[in-house]
Amino acid sequence: MDLQHKISLEPELSRARFSERFLAYVIDGMLFIFGYYLTLHRVPYPEFFWRGLWLFLYILYQAVLNSGGRVSLGKALLGIRVADLEGGPLSFPRGFLRALGYFLSTLFFNLGYVWAFFHPKKRAWHDLLAGSQVLEGRSKSGVERVVILGTAWVVFGILGTLWVKENLLKLAPQDQQMVEQARQGLRAVAKLEEIHHQKYGVYTDDIARLAQMTGNVMEFKQELLKYVAPEGFEIQSDQNHFVISARARNSRRTRVTLSGS
Repeated sequence: MDLQHKISLEPELSRARFSERFLAYVIDGMLFIFGYYLTLHRVPYPEFFWRGLWLFLYILYQAVLNSGGRVSLGKALLGIRVADLEGGPLSFPRGFLRALGYFLSTLFFNLGYVWAFFHPKKRAWHDLLAGSQVLEGRSKSGVERVVILGTAWVVFGILGTLWVKENLLKLAPQDQQMVEQARQGLRAVAKLEEIHHQKYGVYTDDIARLAQMTGNVMEFKQELLKYVAPEGFEIQSDQNHFVISARARNSRRTRVTLSGS
């Protein structure tokens, strides 16, 4: 009887929402990203040194401020806190283990973080590892929750776009080198355009005419085709302007454009 009475008096734990956790994570992470880039370009130490130092400071920051009843800056702004499974303060060793668990959660495209969205108790992989959970630290109005959710979607969209550009759309080093080689080839054509303009007072869109100015048409053609693909080469010109466009010989046939006047 007493046991039943005791259980009935236990407060219901209100767990933090995924959007709140996401924004808190971004805020905390940006502090250290800014610090990393600030020191990287101002203090003459190797990049791996600053990367390791700021990563260690981030882990220590998370371990200290998510244990002992403390909260990180991001979680304080979002009104959430890290607790043990009973809702009490997390110990420092478990807080440190939780911070290290972030590496686990980043595996497989951050699946460990997304896990909290589907878990019945909203626990990410690092929470499962450390025996922790993230709870509401204060009550929020409906308007505040809508603002948090909307902001989270906007930030997620921005970060997602940057990730796609960096990992899916960014050219590989070899492709980038070929694009630069194609640009060098167009610079040679642009130089001939300038010579033609000085001699005749106009630019031309006739590549054969420009090739003849070199004195060796075949050599010019062979040299140019080292850098650009034969298909898609174009010159547009009028009396005072020209635009040269071609595709590099990389895997994506990246279009390169050069203009002059």
